[in-house]
Amino acid sequence: MLDDLHAARERVRELERELDTRPGVEVSEELVHARQRLRDADAERAESMRLQRELQSQLDYMQAQLAENERLQLSNSALRESIAAYKVEIEEFRAQFAQLHDDRETVTAFPECLDMDKKFSGRAPTPGAPVGDLAQFVEELQVRMAEDKDALAQGKRLNYRLADLRVFVAGLAMSRLHLLEGTSGTGKTTLPNAFANAVGGEARKVEIQAGWRDKQDLLGYYNSFERVYRESPCLQYLYRAGLDFYSDQIFLIVLDEMNLSHPEQYFADFLSALEDPRADALISISDRSLPQVPAKMQTKTGVQLRLPRNVWFVGTANQDETTFAFAPKTYDRAHVMELQPNAPSVPTASVPGREGPVSVHSLLGAFRAAEGTHANDAARARQFVHDLAPFFNERFRVSWGNRLDQHISRFVPVDLAAGGSVGEALDHLLATKVLKKIQGRHSIRPDALEELAALIEEGWLDRNHGPELTLASIQNEIEELRLG
Repeated sequence: MLDDLHAARERVRELERELDTRPGVEVSEELVHARQRLRDADAERAESMRLQRELQSQLDYMQAQLAENERLQLSNSALRESIAAYKVEIEEFRAQFAQLHDDRETVTAFPECLDMDKKFSGRAPTPGAPVGDLAQFVEELQVRMAEDKDALAQGKRLNYRLADLRVFVAGLAMSRLHLLEGTSGTGKTTLPNAFANAVGGEARKVEIQAGWRDKQDLLGYYNSFERVYRESPCLQYLYRAGLDFYSDQIFLIVLDEMNLSHPEQYFADFLSALEDPRADALISISDRSLPQVPAKMQTKTGVQLRLPRNVWFVGTANQDETTFAFAPKTYDRAHVMELQPNAPSVPTASVPGREGPVSVHSLLGAFRAAEGTHANDAARARQFVHDLAPFFNERFRVSWGNRLDQHISRFVPVDLAAGGSVGEALDHLLATKVLKKIQGRHSIRPDALEELAALIEEGWLDRNHGPELTLASIQNEIEELRLG
């Protein structure tokens, strides 16, 4: 009982203490109001922060716009400067164009050729020295070439066999295209230069480039903007040779390393034109009207270049991995020579003086005279080749046309008149023209070539000069075939 009373009293004291600590009604209401003000302040603070963020965003945007405006101002300033510079350039171009337009009436498409016309206008042709006996001509030629001043200045003496020079001169009568083959150091490039010096003519070298495709690579091209034809050295040489002043002078155009590109492409027009029976064949330069074309090049069908009769082309050829083989059509039209090394030294001798260069008209006249004198020998040579035709057709499926007859008729007489023989001339033609048609053909059997060699030896028409080159060429083919 006492314990219960004690506990009740303790509970009364706790309740009194709790009552003393509780606020009154006024205090409670104030506390409620304070809490509401706190919530309102928090809301105002949140709104203020939102407004601050919004203002900061607007400020950042305005600063970015300001920077962009400053950049655009700088860019506009640079553009204004560029525009001003472009205006200056445009005015300069306008002035240049106006000058070009004003000069159109005075522009010439062929300035170098017209300069030659002016330089040689009214000058009489250089009189040429006559060619008499062709044998004497070749003998003197050998001495003059051995004493070539250009070669001697380099410490060289040019030694060529009389047989090689006879063949070269006879080749001039046969074709206006020569192909000189042989190993390096045999004088392929030197021969035409020394010949031209010896006869008082001109030899000009044209270096053939790999990748040539058409005649523009050889002759040049027309620049339509400048209205000027880019006159190549070859075009200028041909035009120079066609001037009246040089009409009786021998010109050789040396196509150095002719087979670096396909001649059947860049030289195609020439292959046909060189066989034209007219005195001066024509090569088309342009079918359009060009300003101030030289009179010698202007025709009814356009601008054309004459191939003067006093011009021969001499192509040098190497046979290696950087070159192309000549096509049959090129060999068929050309005179082919393969120079041999180690020619014997030419003895020193004096030759009679000569006034002026050798007359090309006199030389051609000597060729025609030889054709008349040695017509029977030419006929014998033609018949020998005709007799071989059935064998070539049956065993090798090879034939030839009238061109070979024409070449024999021109070549054989001149070789004889120059001191050679029908055997020497025919041997050369068989080795360089007829046998070319079967060289390198792996379908041919060696025994067929042996039969051919026996057939040639059996019917050979010259006891004093055997078919040495021909038989050697056949033997080389036999060995090549057997080696595989």
